[in-house]
Amino acid sequence: MTRTSLELRRRSTPLLILAVLAILGTASGLAHAQDAADVFDDAPADKKDAPADKKDAPAEKPAEKKDATEKKDAEKKDAPKPDAAKAMPKKDLGADPNVSDRDSIEFTQENVASQMNELEERMFRLSEALRSLEPENASRLKLALKFSREELILQQMKDARKLLKDAQLSKAETEVREMLAKLDHLRRLLLAEDLDFQMKLARLRQMRETLNRLDRIVQEERRELAWSKTAKEAKAAKDDFKKTEKDQAGNRGASDALASASSRLGNQGIALQKDLIRASAAMGEAEGQLSKEAADPAAVKQDEALKHLVKGRTDLGKAAEALLVELRTELQQRILAELNEMHEIQVSIRETTEAQAPRVAQKSRTALLLVTGLAPKEAELADRIDQLRALTEETEFGIALPTSLRVIGREMTHASELLKNGDPTEPTVVLEKRIEEDLLALAEAMRRLPASTPPKPGTPLPKDLRQREQELNRLIAELKMIRLLQSRVNDDTVKVDQGRPGEAILPPALKRDIETLESSQDEIRETLGKLAERYEGAPAEAPAPEEPAKPK
Repeated sequence: MTRTSLELRRRSTPLLILAVLAILGTASGLAHAQDAADVFDDAPADKKDAPADKKDAPAEKPAEKKDATEKKDAEKKDAPKPDAAKAMPKKDLGADPNVSDRDSIEFTQENVASQMNELEERMFRLSEALRSLEPENASRLKLALKFSREELILQQMKDARKLLKDAQLSKAETEVREMLAKLDHLRRLLLAEDLDFQMKLARLRQMRETLNRLDRIVQEERRELAWSKTAKEAKAAKDDFKKTEKDQAGNRGASDALASASSRLGNQGIALQKDLIRASAAMGEAEGQLSKEAADPAAVKQDEALKHLVKGRTDLGKAAEALLVELRTELQQRILAELNEMHEIQVSIRETTEAQAPRVAQKSRTALLLVTGLAPKEAELADRIDQLRALTEETEFGIALPTSLRVIGREMTHASELLKNGDPTEPTVVLEKRIEEDLLALAEAMRRLPASTPPKPGTPLPKDLRQREQELNRLIAELKMIRLLQSRVNDDTVKVDQGRPGEAILPPALKRDIETLESSQDEIRETLGKLAERYEGAPAEAPAPEEPAKPK
């Protein structure tokens, strides 16, 4: 393979990313299709033509000037008012008058769908070409292609085009907004620096999906086994045997389908596939016994199939748990790093807010622009916090951690709205300082949170001292986060109560604040309830039974 071909393949990955960005931009334009008529403005063209007319016109005489002046005054009286001119729709001078806006938007959506189809084909071809040369980029492309096909992005684009054709604009707008979110996730996959983490996360989702399907198969096999055990004593009819035989065949088909799909799980999938094949063979023999109305031999084979299914479920569950702990360990390091980085950015935002507050009070437009320019930075921090919260919920990392991240994200969103309105006053600065403190406090609590899965409710505490210390650190970390949340709600409650008027009827704004506090308090109560449910069920070690008193 020549050096030129290698360079072309290396350049193909960023080109695909640019293609995704182009599709994302076009789809974003479709979401605002109703504003398309305001893109073109005829007024500047008229202004450009005016100087040319003046230059070519000959010098007018005084009498002609007077007539021209009277004529202009009359034209001004007859001219439409500015409001009426604004109300008139503006059309593109170069556009085909026979093509409506709906046809234009429909054509744009069709063009986006064709680009998406070509993008999927390119991602597949390029991932195959880079498999030996650049395995990391090849995995990145395969992961993006898998996401695109599983989420049916291309099909959704075709559905949106049909909705536009049928003039169902409201439904079409909803579809386009969903596509925007999926395309944005696709862009993040292609640009992700933590590709290994993303691939592990995708593998965890596959394992969980497989476990859910396997649980349904196990539950159905247990039901059929229970029926077979009681069929002889109950003297089941022939139709009942046929129905159970049909159910057994359906469960075997589900097991075979899962065995075919489990190969995508790698080594864990191969082990599961063996157990499913053995279970399927036992189910087939059970079907034969049911066709002969032999309930007891069928129950023996169903029990054998159930053992293989349970074994496969147990092994896959252990593999998923090991992967989950690995993901939590990496996620903990990532969250700590991002919290420290976000703290530095938050300090910079707060310092700029404090520095520009006096100038904004003096009506400085430059200072106002600087303050409003901080709003996107604060909103970006809120988005990063929300992404971390989604990862903690997916990996089941902590009880109070997702709630803490959600609360800090709401604080950042509120600060972004204040900055967007050009408000650098003391309340804004106080809120920014509070966010800084919360980021540091959350990072401090997270350092004690272990990545291992906590014991199930009702299980006794581990006897190993190291494991006990680990569970103690987990409890302390969770309580620190809950204490942080409760202290913030308490501060907000005091603040709202101080602004409470003496009248019996509360203003609408104050009612909204009280409802927000109530919602936050309920959220904390639910989080504490989950924590109590986990630890209250763990019984202490039972004391040794006392020896009965010896009779005198």
